[in-house]
Amino acid sequence: MTNYGNNITALTTGGKLIYIDEPTYTAPDDLNDFDTAAVEARDTFLDTFGLDAIYLPGSLNRAITVIVRSIQDDATKQPIQRHRSPKLQIKVANDSAIGISADEFEPCQTISCPPRKGADARTFRLARIAKQTMAFVWYEAY
Repeated sequence: MTNYGNNITALTTGGKLIYIDEPTYTAPDDLNDFDTAAVEARDTFLDTFGLDAIYLPGSLNRAITVIVRSIQDDATKQPIQRHRSPKLQIKVANDSAIGISADEFEPCQTISCPPRKGADARTFRLARIAKQTMAFVWYEAY
């Protein structure tokens, strides 16, 4: 907890500061049947629907396969004059050897991929993780 959170905790407990440890996520040691089947079928799925891309984390760039889904650029920014950029959802293998694992992701890393099949590759900035399973991670890219 931050100092601000501790102050609120102390306020609500009548001045007695109680520290509560935040839980941390640990990956399970054993996978269930669904996760095992999803990881085994991942390569076939990527071969069928994937596009070639290059992950550019800043060092040790590597070729990966991605599945791209184009999303409408939402106008959540204040109304100013700007070029609307396509917002993509990129699905990659949750593996640091053939994709981008969720553990190695940091915001503002870049990826070079085509925005759709048949288009030329261009550079996109990875913004956040939208969804994650044992087999795949979905990233939002701008």
